[in-house]
Amino acid sequence: MRNSVVGRWRGLAMLAALLSLSLAARADEPAGQQARPAKVKNREHYLRIERDPAGNELGLQTAILRFESDAPERKGCVVDLVGAVHVGEKAYYEALNKRFKDYDAVLYELVAPEGTRIPKGAKTGGNAVSFFQNGLKDMLGLEHQLEYIDYTR
Repeated sequence: MRNSVVGRWRGLAMLAALLSLSLAARADEPAGQQARPAKVKNREHYLRIERDPAGNELGLQTAILRFESDAPERKGCVVDLVGAVHVGEKAYYEALNKRFKDYDAVLYELVAPEGTRIPKGAKTGGNAVSFFQNGLKDMLGLEHQLEYIDYTR
């Protein structure tokens, strides 16, 4: 049992390394208290692996980075960049959906033909990236973001 748990977390660490370039922010601080991007020098501000005191991996953490305009004509203009991984636990995606309800709008990136809309509970497949992500999801016993994040907002 221990070897399967360690293998799962090592696989998750590999996933973290692959996804770290596309993620943003800091999970341990409430929105609005994060460092400005120009001051962030440590990658752990964007994505990190949480460990117990003995150094054992406990979880992968993503974060939210808040941008507030300094320009007087844009006072009050706020944009949060929400780091989201493609493969994770269902509770992670449920927490994101709950947070998204507090926003006026949710914009997301998607590699797909122009005009593509993601229905609730979408299934993935049909290309090499989806094949890789679904294999990783199954290997780690996790879920895929397209199946749980509500993009209809």
